[in-house]
This record gives sequence, structure tokens and C-alpha cells, in this order.
Amino acid sequence: MPETAPAGVPLRECGGCTLCCKVMGIHALKKDPGSWCAHCDIGKGCKIYDARPDGCRIFQCGYLTLPELDERFRPSTCHFVVAVKPEAHRIEIHVDQQRPDAWRKQPYYSWIKQTSRQAMTRNMVVIVYIGRRYWAIYPDRDADLGIARPGEQIAAKVVDTPTGPRIELYKTSPPNAAAAGAI
Repeated sequence: MPETAPAGVPLRECGGCTLCCKVMGIHALKKDPGSWCAHCDIGKGCKIYDARPDGCRIFQCGYLTLPELDERFRPSTCHFVVAVKPEAHRIEIHVDQQRPDAWRKQPYYSWIKQTSRQAMTRNMVVIVYIGRRYWAIYPDRDADLGIARPGEQIAAKVVDTPTGPRIELYKTSPPNAAAAGAI
């Protein structure tokens, strides 16, 4: 499991990287993942920085907060954004749709698999998102969970296996899918 810097204390700066403004969805702005935010000045930053939504205000990508991620993991270099979400028990990898295989390249894939092994010991999971398509990353395999429909969420269950219990992810729709937020 990655160790993070103290809350609110980034180790680095964005330095012109704005990939999170493209690869991540912004519910408050009704912005889908995979398209540039209308308020992003690409390569420079947010044009509404002082009035940006709370989700943007509190977000810090893994490159900014995880000591083990060196310059190779700057999102504008590796083409994905790492997001640690302890409250949701997951680590998310949001990949640029123009570079869908970026997460499978080295040294990234090895780091993702190692992170998956460590996360499982803490009842956390690693999920790779490419737009609305996502994969559950397990220590022994990658499971394509398909494309998320509006309102679908990721759920987890513990499955007994010959080697012991393990967490499995699956898609589920909340009871009132029309009113629920998308993944």
C-alpha cells in the first residue's frame, strides 16, 4: 500500500501537468472522464481556480503525494493519474484514452501489480479506468469489468477460494440508478 504525504501537504507541484482535468470525471461540472474540462487551460491550469468545484479543490494526485512515485509517474509523462481513495478502499488509475495501454508498460505495470498485492492485505483494491471502461487489478490477474453505464457502481464481495478468501469486484446499479451518480 502506498504511503502518502501528510494530508494537504503535497511533495511536488503539478508543474504544468493538467491530465487530471482530462481523464477524470467531474460530477459538479457534469464532465465525463476522457474529455478536457472546459475550464482547463491545457498545460497551464484551471481558468476558474478560485471557484473550482470542491472535488477539484480537494483532489491531489498520487504523483503529488506518494513518495515512491518518481518523475516517471508525473501524469503528463506516464499518461495516467493515480488517485488514492482510502475512504472508498481503493486506488484508482485514470488512464488517458489516447494512450490506453500506458498503464501496462514498465515500470508502471509492475508498480500497479505490487500495489495491488499490498492493497489486498488492507482490504483495498486497485481499479484502472479508461474513460468509462474499467479493470479490477488483482495480484494474479486483471479483470475487464466492461463499460460503466450511468448509475453503475463498483461493489466488492469476499469469495472463498482454495488459497483462502479474496476480494472480487463487480458492477452493480443502486436501487434508484437514475438518481445516483455515475462511477
